[in-house]
Amino acid sequence: MIKQYKFAICDDDIQFCNKIKSYIIEYYGKNKVEISIFNSGEDFIKSKVKYDCIFLDIEMINLNGIEIATMIRNYDLDTYIIIVSGFPKYKNVAYRLHVFDYLDKPLDKTMLFKTLDDMTILLQNSQIDIYEYFQTNHGLVKLKVNDIMYFEYSERKINLYTNNDSIYQFYDTIYKLEERFKQYHFISPHKAFLVNIDYIQNIHLNDLILEKDIIIPISKLKKKQIKDAYLNAISKEMDQ
Repeated sequence: MIKQYKFAICDDDIQFCNKIKSYIIEYYGKNKVEISIFNSGEDFIKSKVKYDCIFLDIEMINLNGIEIATMIRNYDLDTYIIIVSGFPKYKNVAYRLHVFDYLDKPLDKTMLFKTLDDMTILLQNSQIDIYEYFQTNHGLVKLKVNDIMYFEYSERKINLYTNNDSIYQFYDTIYKLEERFKQYHFISPHKAFLVNIDYIQNIHLNDLILEKDIIIPISKLKKKQIKDAYLNAISKEMDQ
């Protein structure tokens, strides 16, 4: 799977968000990161996406950074949280929530890059395998995302196909799975399929050709979107 770090920036100051974004891109390069910006805590919580690192402001309208960090830690102990604030009085409570760092505003680029140095070493040395759980005809199964080749909707059920030829069945929809797996670079070439882009060998006419000579149809409406996504993935791989 293409290695790309996922960042979120949550701050009600749009200019400041863009400043952090530009620093992150300067540090990693634009093809190595995916950055989402949220201008309120409510919007961030609604996103329900797993990030490698989250930059949080403290004093925002309604939900503040401490409240957001507390919510994050209720469901995610691994994400790196970096507080960027002009109010040092919150440092003690922030560190009790196991934030990775607490940077002062105005943000110093040198200090930020030093924090990114330390965090990136940990990210590179961490377990890179990502797992998802499914309630299937075989019971509750834990599968490595990298091992999933594609999902197929058939007879009101989902068939999940893995790279070791295992097949699991469960009730769901392609639409819901697409929302759940878009963060892992899965694409839907057809209303009945969701495909792991890393298993695509090429595109031939109106079909995706996967490893093991598996053929997945592409709907006419999605042909350009799928081709662009595939070419973009290849480009990012070449930049690694």
